[in-house]
Amino acid sequence: MGSDDDNFYIAINHPDGNWRGFIVSPTLRQLEEGDSATSEKANLDSQPVPGEQSSFKNVFSSFRSTMSTYRSFLNFMIAMAPAASAALAERTISEFAKTRGRKREDLSNTDRSVFELTSSAYRQLLIHREEITAARRGAKHLPEVMLIGLVSAYDAFLGKLLRVVFDQHEELILTSEKNIKFSELSKFESIKAARAALIDREVESILRESHHEHFRWMEERFKMKLREGLPAFKKFVELCERRNLLTHTGGAVSAQYITNCKAFQVENLTVRIGDQLVVDADYYRDAVNVVCEIGTKLCYVLWRKFMKEERESADNAVNEFCLDLISSRDYATAEAILSFAAKCAESELFRRMMVINHANSVRLQKKLNEATKILDQHDWSAVGDNFRICVAAVRENVDEVTSLMKQHPSAIDAEDYRTWPVFRGLRTNSKFSSTYEEIFKQPLLRSTKTEVTERPKNKSFSHSTSPNPDMTKVEEEHEDIKHSERNNGPKVPLDTDTGPPV
Repeated sequence: MGSDDDNFYIAINHPDGNWRGFIVSPTLRQLEEGDSATSEKANLDSQPVPGEQSSFKNVFSSFRSTMSTYRSFLNFMIAMAPAASAALAERTISEFAKTRGRKREDLSNTDRSVFELTSSAYRQLLIHREEITAARRGAKHLPEVMLIGLVSAYDAFLGKLLRVVFDQHEELILTSEKNIKFSELSKFESIKAARAALIDREVESILRESHHEHFRWMEERFKMKLREGLPAFKKFVELCERRNLLTHTGGAVSAQYITNCKAFQVENLTVRIGDQLVVDADYYRDAVNVVCEIGTKLCYVLWRKFMKEERESADNAVNEFCLDLISSRDYATAEAILSFAAKCAESELFRRMMVINHANSVRLQKKLNEATKILDQHDWSAVGDNFRICVAAVRENVDEVTSLMKQHPSAIDAEDYRTWPVFRGLRTNSKFSSTYEEIFKQPLLRSTKTEVTERPKNKSFSHSTSPNPDMTKVEEEHEDIKHSERNNGPKVPLDTDTGPPV
């Protein structure tokens, strides 16, 4: 939950106008006491993450960051690949012609430049043409390469997740049946090191199995039903099998691929042995969503089971991640995760947040009636004013929203009305904007554009990245103050004094 004390500071170091990293500080005092030598460098990937495998929270944070990379940056590369290969061809051939040839002014004009080269340069030209052709082929296969990397990233995440479980509950694997040779034991500095080696050995053994076998093993060992009510699992099996084909057969369908897909009732399976499977941009994007959903739900349920005292932290982490998904307009993935998590949430506060965000993710997919039904399953009479305003916004009841805004002008901050996803679609409504301006004495939509900024911690409802084709031109330009929303949320807990919580 956010508050007025949730401000933070970013100090950007730029001596002589050159980038020298930055410092992020939660308080002004820490910023003033901070040492610029410890500032984060521009190459953040070089910085180690302390204790990355020490907790569910850190493992999930790492997974969340990885999914963000595959979702945004690599997706951007897919769109840019054709332009990049064209630019490569232009640069390579142009430089070659200029350096090895003589420009023929008599044959050139404003639209075309002609260079004359000797026959001895022709072999080198063929080499450059092959380089360009290879680059274009590489661009075409980029989604396939990234799919292989995506599944590998999931495997790495699963290994970290299992290590956290085993590190905190070693009785799950370090049974009397496990043993280690004395010759091996003597190589370790301590019993703790030997214990860690046994855990690593067990995890590596599990990861060598197929992805559906991972789930079967976890269900048996952890006494949990992980695949029940998980429709995305079919797609997960198929994309993992497709990744195996790309790795081992170049994409040619094998008997094992068909057998495994049929065993898990993969839909629309019409291929035959020998058919060539490809990965286009649409398939890749769907694969990212599937891995994102599977990984999030798996981490969430294991976190809640094996660290019961951290259940509220798990609720908060998943809700925050889904807000990122909604903010980047990945509504369907957020819906799939929140529809599950809202039923499990330990905290009444986070459960309410998840329900609102779940309904909002549905509404933003143009399914208002379904979103309303989700809200109608809960009693909202005993919640704070900020929650009531958000619920009315998801219902798209502008009259109720504006009435509550006037009755409770301090319930939600001015900036939050600009940035929370629950108000997406309402910000261009004239009644909503005029009420905002009446209360806060400033325009709702700002014409200035700012760069993307990282969201402060402990915020709860919002932010935006990509344009939405369904939005009006005004919204496309102004919605969420494009690329600069803060993820915020209701600033007060449930008002239980006005009635019993559901």
